[in-house]
Amino acid sequence: MSSIPVCGQSIGLPEHGRLSRLNERDNRASKSRLVHHRIFLEAAIEANMHFQFAVASASPAQSELSDEYTSTGNTADLLRQLLDIQREQLNLLRTNAAVHDSGNRWRSFLARWQDDFGKLPGACKSVLPQLERAYIKLIADLAAQLQDESIDNDFTLSEFLDRYGIRLSQLGAILHLVGPLAEIDSASEEKST
Repeated sequence: MSSIPVCGQSIGLPEHGRLSRLNERDNRASKSRLVHHRIFLEAAIEANMHFQFAVASASPAQSELSDEYTSTGNTADLLRQLLDIQREQLNLLRTNAAVHDSGNRWRSFLARWQDDFGKLPGACKSVLPQLERAYIKLIADLAAQLQDESIDNDFTLSEFLDRYGIRLSQLGAILHLVGPLAEIDSASEEKST
């Protein structure tokens, strides 16, 4: 087996018996491609060998910095500024949490209809376990059917979606409406105790 050196390594060529099956023009083209690949690889390796070092300037010693701050009395001032910024961040986080609190929106919605639907959160809390059980049972039935049968054609897909798709999405939507109302009742009970 003959070989051609590429990047300090030798790449083996097919044996002479296999090369004899190729015509002379293909042999020259193959060797030409190998030479071009070798030149390309050598250029790429040489390009990757050029690099630069970035050296950072020396920073002042820690003692110099601490002497500067303690001598001028800026340490207490910096700590006060840090506390003010942290208080501002805390207020912003509280405001952000209040804006994204969906329970607060439901509470204000129910406060407007307190006279007509005052017992609605308690009723939602009592029926929520039944709805959750029905939802989980429907998902379990769906999983059991998919384990027994495969959906391999349009007819079975259509039958599967008719049986589970609409009921599952509607029951999920009901849970997403009743759940927050039930949580409001739980939150109001915790505040009263």
